[in-house]
Amino acid sequence: MRKWNTIPFIATMLVLSIMLVPMVADDNDAATGDVVLYSNTTSIDLHSDETISFQVMVRNNLAETYDVKMIFDKINGDYSVTCDTKSFILEGDDIATINVTLTSVKYAEKMTDMLKIGAECYSFGTGTVTPNILEVEVSTYSAYNNEDNFNKILGIFDNPLPSPFNAPISTASITLAIWIVAGTVVSMLAAIIVYNIIFRRDKTDSKAGKKTLYEMRKFIFGIIFLSGLANSMNVYGANVELVGWFAELSEFIFVIFAGIIVWKIVRVEIEAIGKRLGDDGKFDPSIIPLFKMIAEIIVIVITTSVALAIYGVDLVSIVTGLGLLTTGLSLGAKNIINQFLSGIILLAERPFVKGDKIKSEVDKSITLVVEKVGYMTSRFKNWSNEEMIVIPNNAIMSKTMTNVTRDNVLYRVYDYYSISYESDITRAKEIILEETLENPDVIVDTMLASPQIDFDNVDRTCINLRLSFVVNDHENYGSIAGAIRYRIFTRFTEEGIDIPYDQYTINLVRTKRIEDDKAPTA
Repeated sequence: MRKWNTIPFIATMLVLSIMLVPMVADDNDAATGDVVLYSNTTSIDLHSDETISFQVMVRNNLAETYDVKMIFDKINGDYSVTCDTKSFILEGDDIATINVTLTSVKYAEKMTDMLKIGAECYSFGTGTVTPNILEVEVSTYSAYNNEDNFNKILGIFDNPLPSPFNAPISTASITLAIWIVAGTVVSMLAAIIVYNIIFRRDKTDSKAGKKTLYEMRKFIFGIIFLSGLANSMNVYGANVELVGWFAELSEFIFVIFAGIIVWKIVRVEIEAIGKRLGDDGKFDPSIIPLFKMIAEIIVIVITTSVALAIYGVDLVSIVTGLGLLTTGLSLGAKNIINQFLSGIILLAERPFVKGDKIKSEVDKSITLVVEKVGYMTSRFKNWSNEEMIVIPNNAIMSKTMTNVTRDNVLYRVYDYYSISYESDITRAKEIILEETLENPDVIVDTMLASPQIDFDNVDRTCINLRLSFVVNDHENYGSIAGAIRYRIFTRFTEEGIDIPYDQYTINLVRTKRIEDDKAPTA
């Protein structure tokens, strides 16, 4: 039994020996010499504008201390080599780990290179020691030029045409023609889809919708044409730098065009949705410009960020710089920013709109007519419509404003009349009410309170009566009240009702001038 049990044990040991032989051999090879270089990386695939790091170990098998200087040598290849520690001190029986970084250039060609890594080691005891050379195979790949695409239609299909129509220039021309046809078809289909899904659903104005669709078709065709031109250059086998530069330019223009298309669609959609909600009474169409401005800012910021990222611009640095700039501007232009934010609030809340009549707490006797509410200032006209008044929005927000015509155009007018004590007060009240009721612009509906005359107060020379009535035209309430006053004054004169006024009695006293006698001369 024991004899047969040893067979599995012997077989296991043989398998382990076979597996350990390469490891021991590698370790022995790496251990050869006083100072040894080794790495777990033997080959690297490096794409254009890419960075890859790997580690190289330097082991000192002696007790001596060495001053080590790393050496990197490449035959060719569009990449650079750097390391975190190029010169260092290596103690005896110690191992140093070096981080090596390979960075491919932006317009790298497709090729394979052998990177040789060595070192120079110097010690006062043993002098200079040259360790082994470590070789790493580096293969670079181009993002803009692929040999598999050369002289193939669309970079995919072989050109079946006979000579000379199978030359690279012919294949590139065929590829570009296919892209042009595809751009025409795709732009038309996109316009039809957008029209049926968005514009027709929202009942967008036909003229504005057709103009937007026409511009969208041009932009989409331009984007596809640029993509086809870049693909044709790759098929032709153009210089990789030229292909790369044009590809980046195409991407940049693509982003700009896409941003314009999105903005035009969003603008039309905002107008259509705002109009539809405005017709239902759920939305104030006058704030549509505010939403359009916000959407425009968002589209511009996103489009600009993506476009700059194509050329490798660090967006974090830009955002940080804009933040610092904004902080500086907010401190230096606090009043301007306050005006702008106040304008945004006025446009969003809409406490008054064009045509409303408002009064300020500063002087409630002055009525202003709203002409336009802007982002920085608002414009008003005075009651006589003779002057244009411009007020900063932050000044408006800091005061209490009364909107006289917010709910309706009806307006209550108060007028005062003074009657002498000798006049018939009852008859005076009747005349005032009669003339007020005869005016066609005065509201007589009892729901809104008919004209009425009240005993206001008693003065030392007269009795004051207050007339109140409602007119249906706030715009002309001044002229209506003036016409009523004229009729009342005429009736008062005809019926002998006196309106007191200040009277002054002046007494002229004539006095004899007395001159002093002149003093006798000496």
